[in-house]
Amino acid sequence: MSYEVGVRRAAAGDVDDAAVCYEMQRIGLSGEFIDEVEQALEKIAGDRAKYRVLYRDTRRTILQRFPFGVFYRVEQQVIVVVAVMYSSHAQQSRPTSLEDSRLGSSLTCNKCLTKP
Repeated sequence: MSYEVGVRRAAAGDVDDAAVCYEMQRIGLSGEFIDEVEQALEKIAGDRAKYRVLYRDTRRTILQRFPFGVFYRVEQQVIVVVAVMYSSHAQQSRPTSLEDSRLGSSLTCNKCLTKP
């Protein structure tokens, strides 16, 4: 069963900001980034419980080619994406809170320019 996916404005802004940085690195790279985010959302919609809970009811999946995590919650019958943040593939530590991890992972072009 596939669930509806809603994306909060802040999370959409996260994607837009990263896409701008990737486009500055190489023309067309922003489209590849957005495609991968969309693929992650499709995977989440297909199996909302596939990824473990990191903090309270917030789950995360990590993109394959880009060092970003998609953070989401399941609210009734809707999957709500709350953030799309820089996250090193090697760094699997549990944040103390989503708010703290968002503040500690502010997006800069230096971070998003890491080679995918």
